[in-house]
Amino acid sequence: MPKLLPSRDSSEDSSGDSASAWILLALAVGVFIMALIGAITRLTESGLSIMEWAPITGFLPPLSAADWQAAYSLYSQSGEFRAQPAPPSLDEFRAIFWWEWIHRQWGRLLGLALLAAAFWLWHSGRLTADRATQHARTPDKSLLWLLVVLFLLGLSQALVGWWMVASGFSDRTDVAPVRLAFHLTLALVLYALLIRAALHRAPWHRRLAKTFATLNAPRKTRLLALWRIHLALLFLLIISGALTAGSNAGFIYNTWPLMDGEFIPLDYTAPAAPSWISNTLENPSAIQFHHRWMAAAMVVLTLILSAWTYIKTQRANFASTLYILAPAIVVCIQFITGITTLLLAVPIWLGVLHQAFAIVLLTTTLSILALLSSAKNSTKNTAKNGAGKSGAGKNGAGDGNRTHDT
Repeated sequence: MPKLLPSRDSSEDSSGDSASAWILLALAVGVFIMALIGAITRLTESGLSIMEWAPITGFLPPLSAADWQAAYSLYSQSGEFRAQPAPPSLDEFRAIFWWEWIHRQWGRLLGLALLAAAFWLWHSGRLTADRATQHARTPDKSLLWLLVVLFLLGLSQALVGWWMVASGFSDRTDVAPVRLAFHLTLALVLYALLIRAALHRAPWHRRLAKTFATLNAPRKTRLLALWRIHLALLFLLIISGALTAGSNAGFIYNTWPLMDGEFIPLDYTAPAAPSWISNTLENPSAIQFHHRWMAAAMVVLTLILSAWTYIKTQRANFASTLYILAPAIVVCIQFITGITTLLLAVPIWLGVLHQAFAIVLLTTTLSILALLSSAKNSTKNTAKNGAGKSGAGKNGAGDGNRTHDT
């Protein structure tokens, strides 16, 4: 299977590649902004305002009164429109239309940005052997594979986005929560790949990883395993948050810590739910219950893991200490933001901020994982080089002895 990270034996292993790192980080920022625009689109209930998918001509908004009326007529056929006691006027429709339009155009721009980045990286000799030879470089084959994977994921994300929107064309008043969660998850997988690859190529990150060189290999392995578990659980928590948003579960039980005086809400199990899985994915009361206590567990886990990592890496410098403590700081802010969002019945700006901090928490976790992974690889390379030098020394001594015997 092709690797998506630089080879450990690359000639640029110690210095990294600043240009590639900054390009990947810029693309990651684009995905971050895309996720926030998506949050605004969801919270303003704008997602069903464009009822057709036109990948080629869809970048053009309605340009005439007739065009606006046609778009409004399509929207009026949706279950969301019919379910509103006072359906939006044409002017109100324009406001929600623009958020969905911006969301789609930002996706198009990200696709173009990825193609432009790929062209520049190829032209600069970073991807293929023939161009690399012209620029006196070693080609980064893992970067080439990463770009291919990102492009395929980007196309998949566009299809999943339309699949999600199409779920609201029936009698539903919103898009399907499970499809919304899948759409967000795929976006964050894209984001995580970009952040991870950028950090592994960034010279400043490689220098920072050397501060962990004194850690023994078993300790690094244990820390890596624990932070990987943390990452998996964080993804589950974010998926839970997407289900909460998609099912409008944040608009009920706006109390904390109890849910209208009960630890487990009385309607935790929906009578109409055919199975436990269906109840977990579709019952707003169960979804909110799971999300609030998964979030509380995440706070405890992150604080313990950050503290333990700090204790085990006492020789780290100030910058790496910030890396280690960042998840603990961010998870507390995220938890407070989440509770406030619930108590205030999900103001749009606060809901968007809550999602933003979720992605920041994901970023801090990815940063620690990249730091520990780079440190582990650095230790292996050091051991390999030491063994090579030792072997060379023995061979030299043997040659000397043979010369002396002669």
